[in-house]
Amino acid sequence: MVDQVIQQIHAIESQYQHDVSVIQALEGKLETLASGPSLYNLNFLLYRNHFRTKHAAKLKIKRPRILLGLINYDVYPNFQSIGLLIYADVVSLSVPHLVQGRADRLAFDISIDDLAEAIQRLPAGFTPEYYFDPQACGASIAPKGLERLPFPSVAGVCHTFRGLHCEYLAKLFDVVAPVSSAFVPLYQSLMADKTVLSLPFGANWGSFHYSTGQYNLSKDIDLIVSFGESPRAEYGGWRDVAMQLAHDFAKQYANQYKVVFVSGVSHQEYSQLLARSKIGLNVVGFNGPYNYRSCELMNHQVALLQLDVDFGLPQMQMADYFVPGQEYIACDVGNFSETLLRYLQQPALITKIATAGRARLEREYSYEAIQRQLGAAIGQLDFTAVTAARQDAASQRPCRLAMLATSPQGHTLKHQIFAREVVEGFDETSPRAIRQLIIALPMLKQDLQRPLLEQSQQTLLRRLVCLSLLDGIETLSMLLPQHSRVLSDEWTLICWRANSGYPNIDDLQSLLFILIQSPPEAEQFPDYHNAPYPFLFSDSDMEAEEARKRLLDMPYCLVGGDRVQQKMLQRDYMVWWCQRLLDSAEPKSA
Repeated sequence: MVDQVIQQIHAIESQYQHDVSVIQALEGKLETLASGPSLYNLNFLLYRNHFRTKHAAKLKIKRPRILLGLINYDVYPNFQSIGLLIYADVVSLSVPHLVQGRADRLAFDISIDDLAEAIQRLPAGFTPEYYFDPQACGASIAPKGLERLPFPSVAGVCHTFRGLHCEYLAKLFDVVAPVSSAFVPLYQSLMADKTVLSLPFGANWGSFHYSTGQYNLSKDIDLIVSFGESPRAEYGGWRDVAMQLAHDFAKQYANQYKVVFVSGVSHQEYSQLLARSKIGLNVVGFNGPYNYRSCELMNHQVALLQLDVDFGLPQMQMADYFVPGQEYIACDVGNFSETLLRYLQQPALITKIATAGRARLEREYSYEAIQRQLGAAIGQLDFTAVTAARQDAASQRPCRLAMLATSPQGHTLKHQIFAREVVEGFDETSPRAIRQLIIALPMLKQDLQRPLLEQSQQTLLRRLVCLSLLDGIETLSMLLPQHSRVLSDEWTLICWRANSGYPNIDDLQSLLFILIQSPPEAEQFPDYHNAPYPFLFSDSDMEAEEARKRLLDMPYCLVGGDRVQQKMLQRDYMVWWCQRLLDSAEPKSA
């Protein structure tokens, strides 16, 4: 029925698209439909959004207008944007070849385009109230031109365990919403000139009830565990602990209760398993106190059993968002079995908790509800003050390059963009530019990026093509003026030599001694922004990636704006690399 009405409206729209009165009449018809069941029809939501963005200049009914970042770059819509379409008119950035004539998709090549220029291609009359990237960090990329937008830019920072990377990324935006309220004071201390908002789920997660499968199935599974063990630093070993507790319970009560462990199944099968479950176990990582699984369980009317853990953020509690014992079940390692057993013996209470938890999630933590809070906060901003706090493009460039260079090793596109932008702005008289080129050189030596060097107008860059990677790094290192060299310069060169198969044990031992003995407040330890150094010494090194999160990124975030403590953590990370390379270089005793 809804699809037939859409076809009728579309036929009239196509014939009278230049007639303002007709378009406004159709607008009224669409909003009337939106007050009924049509609001839950995806085809209707997509058509209404396309209609309203295409005819933005002709419309009478006002709704919030949002320019959405990369969360829908190559997939549209997803669960984040479906809920958003209910509340606002949305244009989202898109891979250029996927636009396919849609007014609500803005063609944008993240590798080369400038957002401040791209918005000139927005539909006539569509003036965004703000640009919103709901999952900044992760695999997202802050586009160029944010500092020149005529409206605020907002980042929902999700992967806070990437501390150093998150800091530089967040500084490119006007407004920042960390994923959990526990991180709000930390981010405020990191960036005093920015607006840091405390929003549920950091405005980047929310209820999935618009995209969750609805199944009327018998709840024959007593406990479901829908995650596996993980060595990743951001989980702190707690997934392994939770899995062991669940396995011990399943073994002890095998004859009484059905416990299911599930992973790697299809979306439909996973949804059906959740619908059959009474209680679902969850344990979160450094970002906590919730994650996607929290929403998935609650939306399927499963009573959430949350294992409380400590990441040095005592205020990061699920009880800040849901009521324990009424909307979810709280437990810890010491009382896990006792708590689970007590609730399993009260099936009516389980149902009551599951029902209340889902209702609270869908009422207060839907994408629409959270976005309304964000929109209200943005509406109260003094945009003159926002623009005054912005840095100009020249000042933003080092911060942008730092954001790209500190990306995790799996985010290849970020490193490719970093290499391109380093070459484009290279100045061989600048120590910072030389250091950035050293970091970019491994990527520039790869086939896809090598033309950037080969086609350069600068002799030095073309010369690097013929040199090996190590020879190129040593050549660049020698260009650094002696008076400007710092410990991270020596560390970079010595580590590259060792990791390339030419370790010098004396150099490594000497460097290790100096690092341990030198106070971090000394000039030898500038912060990363002033003297960047590499994180990647090989294409794939998960041990180093996890060590970086554990030794540097996660504690870096926890110390907030304490720059001395941050530099101590950078030193600890350098020490780890020296010791690792020494261990692999020294002959093993028989």
